[in-house]
Amino acid sequence: MNPAARMAFCWLLISYCSSAAVADEDTDKSHEAVVSCARAAPGSITAALTCIDKAEAMRQLDEAGCFVGNAPAVVEVRKVWLARESLPASAAARDHTIQLFMAGCLVEAHSKTKPPDAAEVSAVAFLRRSLADLDPQIAGVAMMSLAPVLSQDDIDIIVRRASVQAALVMPAVTALSLPCTVEAASGTAKIQSAYAGSEQGNEIQRLVEGYADLCDDDGHARRAEFSGKVLVPLPAPRGNER
Repeated sequence: MNPAARMAFCWLLISYCSSAAVADEDTDKSHEAVVSCARAAPGSITAALTCIDKAEAMRQLDEAGCFVGNAPAVVEVRKVWLARESLPASAAARDHTIQLFMAGCLVEAHSKTKPPDAAEVSAVAFLRRSLADLDPQIAGVAMMSLAPVLSQDDIDIIVRRASVQAALVMPAVTALSLPCTVEAASGTAKIQSAYAGSEQGNEIQRLVEGYADLCDDDGHARRAEFSGKVLVPLPAPRGNER
């Protein structure tokens, strides 16, 4: 992983875990929740996602190795993702923010040589819905997680939002810098024009220059995967995604 991207993710993880630690825990400790946790291997990512410790779930997702599509942890994430709506309300995997990172993991793990499976299709759909979230922090993470599979519609939404919401500039420009496509580069240029002559515009230019080495001279990504994480402090978990 690019060192700058790793540093960004570490900062994000610390921010999220700090928020999760002070958030009110779901007090639902029904028999169903206990059984759900008990069925998973202790210390596994399945246990982390089906139990109530959201900070642990985030830590496990960070270590899942999502860039390796057939990694055991990714297989577990895929299974939990597909079953998430049947989990107890207290489960970490029912939290909207946790789901953002689960979906991002599945998108990152997708093999470019195989058609997406049901989990990946639903993960992409979930992230695209999150692009329209009124919370710029949620939308920012969705932008970054969609970077490997951006469509023209995705690019248009990202450009439209980032052009009027300064809080979305960094995740938007980063997400558009990763695909190394003409369409994404054009989107970045449109965002730059919206802030031309301002200090924000100067910051965008510095960001663009910092990402210049991600693409080779032929417009291809120098590396096959990206973590899908972004330097955006997340709010505390806000409820269940049904």
